Amino acid sequence: MNSIIQVTGLVNFPITIDPTVWIFDDRKQTADTVFAPVEVKDELEAYTKEASKH
Repeated sequence: MNSIIQVTGLVNFPITIDPTVWIFDDRKQTADTVFAPVEVKDELEAYTKEASKH
């Protein structure tokens, strides 16, 4: 059984993929989750708003 994959063509380095050493990870995340905009929390502003409520 020949399951080794060689990437050939216009590449800088020869690449050989051996599927017998692949590691599958169950911690998959979608691209939407990974690249979602991050909300920056301004602690001073949050403190000021909380203090002004009192």
